[in-house]
Amino acid sequence: MQRDFVVSRDLDRLARVAGRLALKAGRGGVTISDVRLYAEAKGWLTGQERGRRLSSLWLVMHRAGLVRSGEYRRSSVARSHRNLHQVWKLPEFAALKQTRAA
Repeated sequence: MQRDFVVSRDLDRLARVAGRLALKAGRGGVTISDVRLYAEAKGWLTGQERGRRLSSLWLVMHRAGLVRSGEYRRSSVARSHRNLHQVWKLPEFAALKQTRAA
């Protein structure tokens, strides 16, 4: 029987991943699509999830202790139709604005 939701232990595992990715990204931050791609590469998500199975993924960022930056980035997940996703950062990077290289 396939679950149609993400259980708490899955959220905790993805939150640890989100925290590591955010630390590596620094001021650039991460989106949920970054976490999804990592989880798909590890086999934790199949890439075919939809609806309720993904509805709780925003909790991942909160559990990782990340904060919204007010910035958005196009999703790199094809199934997201290149929609804009919120960029999340570690609190120490959230106040720093991302600057573009000239």
